[in-house]
Amino acid sequence: MSVSATPLTNSKAPFDELAPDGVRREMVPGWSGGARRTLCAFEQIANRYAAHLATCRESLVRDLSDAPWGRQLAGYFERGKMIRPILVWLAADAAGGKAEEALPAAEAMELLHVAALIHDDIIDRADERRGLPALHRSIGESAALVVGDYLILRSFDVLARAVTNESSVRVLKAVRALSRFAQECCRGQLREIAPYPDGRFEELAQNGARRTLCASEQQYFSIVRGKTASQFAAAVTLGAVSGNASDGDLRALRTFGVNAGIAFQIRDDELDLIGDSAVLGKPAGTSMGAGRPMLPFIYLAKHGSPDALAAFAAM
Repeated sequence: MSVSATPLTNSKAPFDELAPDGVRREMVPGWSGGARRTLCAFEQIANRYAAHLATCRESLVRDLSDAPWGRQLAGYFERGKMIRPILVWLAADAAGGKAEEALPAAEAMELLHVAALIHDDIIDRADERRGLPALHRSIGESAALVVGDYLILRSFDVLARAVTNESSVRVLKAVRALSRFAQECCRGQLREIAPYPDGRFEELAQNGARRTLCASEQQYFSIVRGKTASQFAAAVTLGAVSGNASDGDLRALRTFGVNAGIAFQIRDDELDLIGDSAVLGKPAGTSMGAGRPMLPFIYLAKHGSPDALAAFAAM
């Protein structure tokens, strides 16, 4: 089956303006009609896989019952939109496979994602995640760091279980793909938090606004392709491999995943500026406060008036 003939690519990029976990279209005043329609489209897709989502959540919570701090972890897995598992199933269907057979891949992606969130919250010193206290606030930073590592390793173990339904060749291909994209995610995160290997990071970190404005558009997209788009690309790649996609379809789906991930991060950055922490389920303004490169500020530096730049500098 050709990807170009599937429902996945017939709708205009249903994920290109997604809100992050827990955000509904009516929650952010001023959103355009296009953004609202996009979230409507996402909800329709999520409804299509409602049974798979329920099974995935239940399996994850059950599987983590014996994990370190499994009870605390369960709360995070019971919440969130689970966009990455949905992408796995979409890709599996688009490739002509069966979404239900891609359940191990979907679980692996969510495990990896939550691990990244735990590590992100430690780096950002965030207080909340998905409407709950951030894990490091509950169990301490050192313990949370190890729990995040545990979930990463667990994701590969879960993915390897797919060998009961898939050929060993396809499972190995999926494991290698997940490893490659996980490494790229780490590289993207490092580009964001320590972009200057010559030591200039420490100097610029003292002035978050200066660091945000000094980033280039090229630097921003290099970071985003790594830290966010790599996860979306991994999700569709695992689904495509499960569906035994052709090489051409695999490349097309991977490109879709990268572009969807970039668009998602841009929207997430916007919500960091205009969102409400109580609604988002995580602190708003975290990225801005940390001086992270954000596209609105990069464009402000490039195109903003002197008055706009002065107002930003005074924030």
